[in-house]
Amino acid sequence: MTWHKEQPGQREAEQRVADNIEKAWRCKLVKLKNIHSADYAAIVKDKCLDERVAALIEIKCRSVSRDHYPTAIADINKCHKIDGYRQILHDCQAFLFYQWTDQCGYIEMLPPYRATFMGRQDRGEDERDLYVQFPVADFKTIWRGQKYVDIP
Repeated sequence: MTWHKEQPGQREAEQRVADNIEKAWRCKLVKLKNIHSADYAAIVKDKCLDERVAALIEIKCRSVSRDHYPTAIADINKCHKIDGYRQILHDCQAFLFYQWTDQCGYIEMLPPYRATFMGRQDRGEDERDLYVQFPVADFKTIWRGQKYVDIP
């Protein structure tokens, strides 16, 4: 598979979303090093262990509004790898977060997946591959705009 180069500002945008998820879900997100798995692990305090991985988190930042496309996509190889980790980790879920221009939403990543062959060809190389599609209508909104605001 050909991996596209990260676009300028992509890591910073994902980190801002991760910071907001920490506030909203009251957990600690740890950036994972393996580019073929999830972006982050959500760590929580546990009554049996000091800390445990409660969720695997994949984050996508888009420059369009939530209603621009009917589906959100994730690389099928990442979904497969995330599902493998989710199956061997006790009580661990996996979520795909999408930060659009107008809000941030998330969906649980559970197979079986709906996949299609698609991708960009306008960045100097063919990035088409198999991608999993998630209906945007199934995403739960976690905050509106670009930032989580804690409401007491």
